[in-house]
Amino acid sequence: LLADRKDRQGFQSEILLNDQLQRKDFQYYDGYVVQDDIVSGSLTVKENLMFSANIRLSTK
Repeated sequence: LLADRKDRQGFQSEILLNDQLQRKDFQYYDGYVVQDDIVSGSLTVKENLMFSANIRLSTK
């Protein structure tokens, strides 16, 4: 339901911002960015840092 991007079927709700009811076109004024992890859960901290450094500092 965040940013009115999910199908509302089966949901009844009101969107409030600062205790004020938002209009139906709220989704056109709202921004939402999905965040993905930039580290691998299967690597150690050192391995993640080394991987990141190697990508960013690679010689051409």
